[in-house]
Amino acid sequence: MGALRSAPSLAHTHSHQGFALAANEALLSAEQYITPSESTWGLTELILSSSETQQTQLLLPMLAQLTRLCGDQWITFVALDGFCEQLLNAEELKTLGAEHHKIRIVRANTPADARWITWEALKLGNSHTVIASPGKLSAVEFSQLEFAAQAGNSQGLLLRSR
Repeated sequence: MGALRSAPSLAHTHSHQGFALAANEALLSAEQYITPSESTWGLTELILSSSETQQTQLLLPMLAQLTRLCGDQWITFVALDGFCEQLLNAEELKTLGAEHHKIRIVRANTPADARWITWEALKLGNSHTVIASPGKLSAVEFSQLEFAAQAGNSQGLLLRSR
């Protein structure tokens, strides 16, 4: 894992309870919208089997490809509960041709932290793709993350296990 970069958690400027408030304020204050034809922003939700082997076989090639497409931006992985250690294997990523130095890992302690960090990472716009496992989201939470992706012109890949 030493080849992958691990970043400290993004600074919280609002409380977790303020996540919805901050996201809603951002929705209301947006003056300019980016149309889908002008950008590649958006969210994709992927429901994975509980098999670690199947998750790895599906996600590692996808992650390797994303590192080759991201230009000078990050692929940000929001890690919760050791999920990234189970999934990310530096040697396998190298074998697949991944530019592993473009992967940044941000650790979250709770699902609420993961949602907040995901929102912030999407909105900042310095990540081509933000990969997170924030759990099942309400329609409002999904909309808030979708807005953050639009505002940052970022892609989000939300992972869930069944």
